[in-house]
Amino acid sequence: MNIRLSPHPIDPQAHGAAASDLMVFRTLGAVPKLREKIFQLGGRFLHGGSIPAREREIVILRTAGLIGCEYEFAQHSLLGLDASMSPTEIDWCLGWGEPNWSSSDLALIQLAEEIGHDGAVSEVTTEHLARSWDTEQIVELVLLAGFYRMVGAYLTTFGVELDDGIEPWTPQRSRHEELS
Repeated sequence: MNIRLSPHPIDPQAHGAAASDLMVFRTLGAVPKLREKIFQLGGRFLHGGSIPAREREIVILRTAGLIGCEYEFAQHSLLGLDASMSPTEIDWCLGWGEPNWSSSDLALIQLAEEIGHDGAVSEVTTEHLARSWDTEQIVELVLLAGFYRMVGAYLTTFGVELDDGIEPWTPQRSRHEELS
C-alpha cells in the first residue's frame, strides 16, 4: 500500500516564504511537531553548520544518489551548483562518469557511502577525514549524512513530488549546465 501525503499550508511568517513552498515541509504537515524539529535541524545543517557549502552538498548529493531520492537530489543539485560544484561532480554523486575526486572529497564520498550502506563510518575513512576535518566537524558530517538518509527515506516512501519548477537531474541537464 502506497501512502501519499497531502501538502499542508505553512505559515511563511514563521518559516520564510521559500520554506513554505517546499513539498518536503508541506507534506510533513501531517506531523507538525516533527516538521518543526526536522525544519530546525535541516536549517542548522544548511545555515549554521561548520561544513562549507560545497563539501556539505557533496555529502548530501552522494547520500541522495545512493538511496535513489529524486526529490533530494534535484533540490540539492541546485544548491551544489550554487556552492561551486561542477555539473560533472554532481553527475559523479550519482555514479555517472569516471570520478576524479580529490583525496579530501573522496573521504566525504566514502563517508556518505558507508553511512548509506552500513550505517557507520569505518576507521579507515575516519582517519582520512581527520586529515581535513576536526572531531566536531566529523561528528557533523556523520549526522549530516544520517539526516539526509532519513529525510530521503521519508521523501521516497511517501512519493513526495518535486517542487514546481524543479527538474530531475539528468546527464542531458548536466551537459546543458556545463555549457551555460
